[in-house]
Amino acid sequence: MCGFLAYIGDNLNSKRLESGLSSISHRGPDSSEILKKNQFTFGFNRLAIQDLSSKSMQPMVDLYGNIIIYNGEIYNFKEIKKELESNGYEFKTNGDVEVIMKSILHWGFEKSLKNFEGMFAIVYYSKKENKIYACRDFFGIKPIFYSFLSKKEVLFSSEIKAIAKYKGNVELDFYNSINPIFFTGMPPKGKTMFKDIFSLNEGHIFTIDLNNFNHKTNAFFKIDSLIDSDLYKEISRMNKSSITNIYKKDLSRNINQHLVSDAKCGVLFSAGLDSSIIAGEISNSGIEVDLFKYENDDFSDKTFTKSFLDFSKQTLHEVSGNDDNLIYELPKLIYHYETINKSEGVALSKACELSRNKGYKALLTGDCADELFAGYITAQEYFTKSFITNLKSFDKLSSFSNKIIPGFKELFSSDLSHFISPYSSSYFETFFDMTLFGGEKKNQINKYRNAYNFLDSKKEINSNAFMLDEIANRLERFLIRADRFGMMESIELRVPYLTKSMVKLALNTPYSKKTSFRPSLINRTMFSNKVILKRVAKSMGIPKSIVKRAKVGTAISEINFKNELKVFKNISLKNASDFLKINQKSLKKSILLSKSKWELRRQIWNFLALDFLIDQFVVGNPNDIQKQKIQSALGK
Repeated sequence: MCGFLAYIGDNLNSKRLESGLSSISHRGPDSSEILKKNQFTFGFNRLAIQDLSSKSMQPMVDLYGNIIIYNGEIYNFKEIKKELESNGYEFKTNGDVEVIMKSILHWGFEKSLKNFEGMFAIVYYSKKENKIYACRDFFGIKPIFYSFLSKKEVLFSSEIKAIAKYKGNVELDFYNSINPIFFTGMPPKGKTMFKDIFSLNEGHIFTIDLNNFNHKTNAFFKIDSLIDSDLYKEISRMNKSSITNIYKKDLSRNINQHLVSDAKCGVLFSAGLDSSIIAGEISNSGIEVDLFKYENDDFSDKTFTKSFLDFSKQTLHEVSGNDDNLIYELPKLIYHYETINKSEGVALSKACELSRNKGYKALLTGDCADELFAGYITAQEYFTKSFITNLKSFDKLSSFSNKIIPGFKELFSSDLSHFISPYSSSYFETFFDMTLFGGEKKNQINKYRNAYNFLDSKKEINSNAFMLDEIANRLERFLIRADRFGMMESIELRVPYLTKSMVKLALNTPYSKKTSFRPSLINRTMFSNKVILKRVAKSMGIPKSIVKRAKVGTAISEINFKNELKVFKNISLKNASDFLKINQKSLKKSILLSKSKWELRRQIWNFLALDFLIDQFVVGNPNDIQKQKIQSALGK
């Protein structure tokens, strides 16, 4: 895991490039290097994980003058290396960077990418073609941003702040920021919250011909290409035991592959199902590994933790007693997020910080299992709604009732008649598509439905398309979160659930196999979710208490919420109110009138985050200024 800043063009400002590269030194604190050529300059910060020697330092130049900078991990690089050696290639290093370069020599750029298993963001110069290639891995685990300075100048970077440092000034884009502030947390695909700074989409290659600076973007991987009608039908005929076995086998392979490292590698542990499967598989393999966990001050799960440790005999390191001080870490988190994301990143970063202090550089995490196996409440709600609306009598009953009681269909939705009258939820579909997704969402959903057109059931098509959309779009928010709260402490987070083989299995497993109709008053759900993972965990011997444990996520304490509420009430939100062109008093009153505590917490966090984001990146105030504002707002 590393960080890079690349300038392509003929008008380099060396001081700005050095400043930009320095701003992302947390991504690679082990060493730093800048390589200048006539038409481009590659800057690189290294976090040494594979082949810790200086031989694997980047930028790496081969015998033919090709040059690479790369952020990520290729987990199958040893297997690829053997194949290349059988074809006559010789290696001077023991890491994956040289394997990438020789793979490109042997197979070409795009074909090489398809052979890789891992996470990667690559910028590569082909001397023979006189072209620059930039690419991002299959699912967007590793970030890569770019910005045109002129028609013949472009920057690529692992983080936005490096580009901002080089450019000297940036602005937030209003329309690209609406979704992160109010809704899903993500700007339209390929965009960021900043004007003229873009995110290269997952599975895409950006190519620049240095002879004329013509450029193009093309996809080398599309997630719906993993849908296989034959595999789907095969899995649909399998019994529970057979499905459990194929998932268990693939998970075992993925987890052990993700442990490939010359630096110390541990597990980010939560005592939940997903991370327990990872830690349990490692334990059952006889590999010693340490676990790192954040312990909430007023939400103890020590009983679950103890039961797992009794089973695995692994060493646990915990961070606790920090809840009252998390509020002061908000500016730092926003600086690293570079967007509005989930607040629990602060707590999780503390576990990463502890692991770094213990000499670790990489942690495996249970992220992405919820998207693959319908773990979120949104999936529960969708399946419940789908179940009800697909009852044979629903349409007749609904239409009949709506004739007698106009608006009956809207009774169970939010009361928005005071905002739009006459109110209908159908008004919002086109509006949301245009404003939040750049007009792409309806087309995308339709495309995902067509990917399952080999199925007969409309309900099954829609439900599978919903899960495909969760993986293709919602997932990126959590990948950004993991990348940033890990790298802010110079820790690489690895996601063994998110591999091509596992995603292919998940996309070709009927949703009815991932969930089971099992109403529960205790868990407040109609469906039991992640049933495949629960069976896998049970077969591994993971304690029943964890297998049956309801999903809680990363709990943020009541102490922290009270601090955020007090800060929100007392701090100036001028940056946020000016950006949205809303009176500051009206903004605060509207938020404080939120009907649910969950919504109140979310919006308080979002607007504090927005204000600090503008203050740091647009106004230019450092983190210390925001910390002082927080301290003053708390009366300390």
